[in-house]
Amino acid sequence: MYMQKKNMFKRILFKTILPTLAITFSVSASFIPTGCSNPSDVVKAITTEEPITFVENTVLPVLLDFSLSSSNNLVLYFNKNVTLENSILSEKASDTKLNVSADSYNSTENSVTYDFESICKTGIEYILDTVATDESGNTLTLSLPFTGYNTNMAGLLLSEIRIGYASVKSGETTVHKSEFAELICTKDGNLSGIELVCASSGEDRKFKFPAIDVQKGDYITVHLRTPTYKDEVEEGIFSETNEDKCISTHIDSCDTAIDLWAESTKSVFNATGDVVIVRNSYTNEALDGFIYTQDGMLEDSYTPYASVLVESKIWNGPYFDSNGITKSAAARSMSRQNISGLLDETNAEAEDDAADSNETIYADSKDEWIKTKEVTPGYLNSSKTIN
Repeated sequence: MYMQKKNMFKRILFKTILPTLAITFSVSASFIPTGCSNPSDVVKAITTEEPITFVENTVLPVLLDFSLSSSNNLVLYFNKNVTLENSILSEKASDTKLNVSADSYNSTENSVTYDFESICKTGIEYILDTVATDESGNTLTLSLPFTGYNTNMAGLLLSEIRIGYASVKSGETTVHKSEFAELICTKDGNLSGIELVCASSGEDRKFKFPAIDVQKGDYITVHLRTPTYKDEVEEGIFSETNEDKCISTHIDSCDTAIDLWAESTKSVFNATGDVVIVRNSYTNEALDGFIYTQDGMLEDSYTPYASVLVESKIWNGPYFDSNGITKSAAARSMSRQNISGLLDETNAEAEDDAADSNETIYADSKDEWIKTKEVTPGYLNSSKTIN
């Protein structure tokens, strides 16, 4: 076990902002995500009151990406140089609206930066409405939702993972034990801006942590499937987003831990092998991760996720052997055995006035994990191994 500074998470993975981005064009255009065909190669149609005329090699403004780096800083990246006008910043849940202006333009990156006078609050949803105009007069009207930047991000490490899903009897009722990922908090802070993604289920089904404050030593269980019985959501399923840790009463909930529930009703794990990553959504940096496989191999499409963990030294050595851990084995899990040591290391780091613990990674390997026959979501991990 050793500590070292994280390498910046290379932009191997595309940012998935498209599903929530509502864009209306005053000329016909489409959003081109990072990594797609060169926009200059795309034939676009310019809409007028006359019949549509197709103009070859016409490049219209397209928003490619955006990023947050502070509580009042927002950067938008386009496919070409644009100017932004008529910009309005509003809180999604209120009538508060502010007229804002772009503060700087970078012609090399085709980026535009806003430095808002008012600080955006952690976890609060905002919308930026603006109009982008290129040098030819083509315009793009867009409405960009984003969440207020978290200036005090908590430290999280994976603690236990169950990929099994099974039904059990609870009195006269049938309930289901869901897949979960348990995490341990290594630094006080807020969970906003942290996300959990599995290579097999991809970016569209990643779990985004809510904006709640946590303390070092807290266990957080993310139940990664909302179970249903006869098409009805089972009882007792509530995400504990306030200080009450007794709201969630469904099986495998814990009164001394924080239980959070994903909205998905499908599995997020692949039984034969997968890559699980906890990451900072603002920078795409991996905070922790776990790689397991039954035969030592991973699907080709999982390679970029695994490479992130290996290259950043978060994962060290061979993948974890998950033989015996199946989709139907809800009584078995994969659990980390060095939790107390990791908490001790963050204590020592604080005493040494070292950098923020989110800037330190803990090189992990298959030797720190075991296959256990006693599942303990929200509690100290079991050391009872599978024969």
